[in-house]
Amino acid sequence: MKDNYEKILLGGAAVAAVALGVFGFLKMKSVDEVFVGADENQRDAEPILAEHLVDKASAGLTKPAQLTSVKVSGDREVESFTGVDLFIRKGEDKPIDLLAPEEKPVHPPIPNLWWITNNIDPGFGDSPQRDHDEDGFSNIEEFDAGTNAADSNSFPSLFAKIKVVGVEKEQWYLRFTNQGNEAVTFRIEGVIGGKVVKNKGSAGSALSPGSTFFSEGAFQNRFKYVAIGKKEVRGIQKDFVSIEDLKPGKVGKTYEIPSGAHKTFQTDYKATLFLDTPAESGNKFLVEEGTSFSLPYDPEATDKPYTLAEIQNDGASLLLLWEKDGETKQLELSVPQ
Repeated sequence: MKDNYEKILLGGAAVAAVALGVFGFLKMKSVDEVFVGADENQRDAEPILAEHLVDKASAGLTKPAQLTSVKVSGDREVESFTGVDLFIRKGEDKPIDLLAPEEKPVHPPIPNLWWITNNIDPGFGDSPQRDHDEDGFSNIEEFDAGTNAADSNSFPSLFAKIKVVGVEKEQWYLRFTNQGNEAVTFRIEGVIGGKVVKNKGSAGSALSPGSTFFSEGAFQNRFKYVAIGKKEVRGIQKDFVSIEDLKPGKVGKTYEIPSGAHKTFQTDYKATLFLDTPAESGNKFLVEEGTSFSLPYDPEATDKPYTLAEIQNDGASLLLLWEKDGETKQLELSVPQ
């Protein structure tokens, strides 16, 4: 009985499905009859605004891109894809083009074009004093020297950055004794490193002109005896000897030493220097007057183009020399007191 009941249900469902299908088909055929009185609503399509621009844009997509120039202030041409650097002065709200001919330099004497071509922001009050490439030289120093302020490997002469820490002074004086027939003996006394030093030759080792002395001890082989002669001083004839200095930096310098107890003091100077740049400010070096050196300082350098000239004014100032373009340049520096 149960099985027959299920079969009856399945059979009823099949009959219902067939009936629905037939009804739907009949309704579809009667649609035209139901709406037979309706008219078609025909109208022209609305035109697309600026349709010609659409056509132009479509055509442009098939062509290779071309850069065109446009003119900005001062009739200056720039590429259409190149931005024009604009700046605003403090207190104003209107941007300006620094390259416009009517614009004055924002940091005289540096022209506005210089900032743009070096890609350096001139918008700071101290822009000329700033060091854009961090090579130890300010923008204004690089501009004056004609070097590239955006390249740390391009900078003015390091000579412009040399500074003086201080000066050391050593004093000495020579005396001589005439042994006759141009033979003389010498003795010397001086202050070196804050200490008194002395040296002398014995009577049995009198020197003739052309001899170098002292053979050992303080001031060893520093001097050469050149000649002896007489000069009148306040109506009195006195012996004088000529001495040549052999010290590096003073080679060829001569002194005239009078006989007697008179002390004719001579002075040797040394200057402590350094380069005022970020990389070298801590590297202080000692240079004797009259000697040459390199920058940055290297005692073993083969090329030493800079020279510390003889220090004068009791060590208050010093003169530095160097060669450039076949000319001798000089820089006078005051010694901190």
